[in-house]
Amino acid sequence: MKKTAALIPAKSFGRAKSRLGGALGPEERRRLAERCFRGVARAAVEAQVFSEIFVATDGPEVAAIAESQGLHPIMDPPGHDVFHEILDRALRILADKGFERATILMADLPEADADSIRRAALADSDLILVPDASGYGTSALTLPLPAPFPTAFGNHDSALRHRALAQAHGLPLLIQEIPALARDVDGPLDLARNPPLYRAILAR
Repeated sequence: MKKTAALIPAKSFGRAKSRLGGALGPEERRRLAERCFRGVARAAVEAQVFSEIFVATDGPEVAAIAESQGLHPIMDPPGHDVFHEILDRALRILADKGFERATILMADLPEADADSIRRAALADSDLILVPDASGYGTSALTLPLPAPFPTAFGNHDSALRHRALAQAHGLPLLIQEIPALARDVDGPLDLARNPPLYRAILAR
C-alpha cells in the first residue's frame, strides 16, 4: 500500500462559518466549527488507513487540538488565504516528506465516520473524488503525490473542476458517492435541512 497522508484544512474556529452569521451567533459558529473538526479528525484516526494525519490551518487553537490528538499542523503562510493555494502548498510539503498519496478531507462533514473515510481513501484508484450532495462541491479528494495538477478547492463547482482537471491530464478518476461525506455545513440551508443533527453537534 502506498504511503498515504490525510490532510484536513481547518480555519481558525473564530473565522469559520461566517456564512452562517444570519442563523448562528459567533460563539455557536465557533463551537460548530470546532465540533465538526474534532469529529472529522477522530474519524480519520479511527479509519486506520493513514500513515499520518495533517491539519492545514491558520488557527493556533486548531493546531493545539490537532497536536493533542497526535495530528500534525501545517500552519498557513501569514496573510495568505486563497484556499486552493494553501492546500496545494500543503500537498507539496507532504510530497517532500515522502508521502505517495494524500486524502484531503473537508473539516465540516458532521456525519463523517471511519468507514466513509476508508471508502474515500482505499478504493482501487490513485485519484478518487467524493462530491458533496449537490454534485458541485468536493467533500474529499484522494490524489497521488506529487499532485498531478493544482486543486480547485474554494470554488463552488470544485467537483466539476476536479473532473475536468483529471480528464485534461489523462488521469482515470473514480467518483465515489458516499452519503456520510456528502453533507457539509456551508450556509443556513444546510442547518435547515437537518436541524436535529446540527443541534446535536452544538450540544456536544
